[in-house]
Amino acid sequence: MTPGSQSIVWSQIDSPIGPLTLVASHHGLCHIMFSRKNSPTRGLQMWLNNWFPNPRLERNDNELQPYIIQLE
Repeated sequence: MTPGSQSIVWSQIDSPIGPLTLVASHHGLCHIMFSRKNSPTRGLQMWLNNWFPNPRLERNDNELQPYIIQLE
């Protein structure tokens, strides 16, 4: 991990109107966006750079499971 970087996790779920990408930091859920099934993080890096210094993005479906359950 880069010094000063923050781990940001994401997951993707299907919704009636298209795929949703969920994003969370250690503080909790911080972003939900509609995305493409084949490129769920496209456009996300610019949003991350505005809110988090040196973000480290990784997929983690298990960590986001409580939010996924609420949205289903």
